[in-house]
Amino acid sequence: MQRRCLALLPALAFVPSLWAGSLTPNSAGLETDFTSRYTWRGMAYSTGAVAQPYGWVTAGDFTVALWGNADFHRARQSGAGLFNGGDITVGWAHDFGRWRIEPAFEFWFDRPVVGVFDPATGESSVRISWNAGPMRIFTAHAVDTIRFRGAYYGEAGANFTASRKGLDFDASLRQAWASKKFNRIYTGVEDRGPTFVGADGSITHRFRRGIYLRAHSEITWMTDAAIRRGLGQHRPLFSAGVALGYEWRR
Repeated sequence: MQRRCLALLPALAFVPSLWAGSLTPNSAGLETDFTSRYTWRGMAYSTGAVAQPYGWVTAGDFTVALWGNADFHRARQSGAGLFNGGDITVGWAHDFGRWRIEPAFEFWFDRPVVGVFDPATGESSVRISWNAGPMRIFTAHAVDTIRFRGAYYGEAGANFTASRKGLDFDASLRQAWASKKFNRIYTGVEDRGPTFVGADGSITHRFRRGIYLRAHSEITWMTDAAIRRGLGQHRPLFSAGVALGYEWRR
């Protein structure tokens, strides 16, 4: 699996979320995000700094993206391989007036993270949002369709965007929930309902010829006491980082 992840690296990079901001009919990008911790759906998947390369190509309404995770702390402490995960996403997005519908399929390669059960699997998802000027109200729903069929995760919230003096600002608030099967698999808690609340923000500066720099941060809080105990996350989970990338637009 390590070889498979390494083989993907030339194509990997980072770019803002497939579903953020306005749609760009034809574009591509490469970027790497250096962040203090790898987090996923309110859970900590690393104990130290990581680099997360990501890359995407968009043609019309379709986007294909590749992502990877390089865990520096894990490699230094245990002598294990640097790259311990990756995924590929295929998505479609289209605006219907103020509404935007974005179905997608995401497949995760094996992510052998110490202390976390997370084998290769895939999810089908859909995100629906409504444009309210600088704010976009959204809800997203994902269901595992491969290894843990029927495990469900959902969230809803609001995303705010603005541009001032060459800087792009982005911020989101969200509430997440999950099915009993999802929580049993990923948190060890046999329960369903709300899982965490979260907030994140970023500031992006775009240089000439498509190069850009983005500073970002995120904070999440597990609202379910049983899940907090199961994961050992008794305090809010915070991460911050800087991403450097290149974006091409036709």
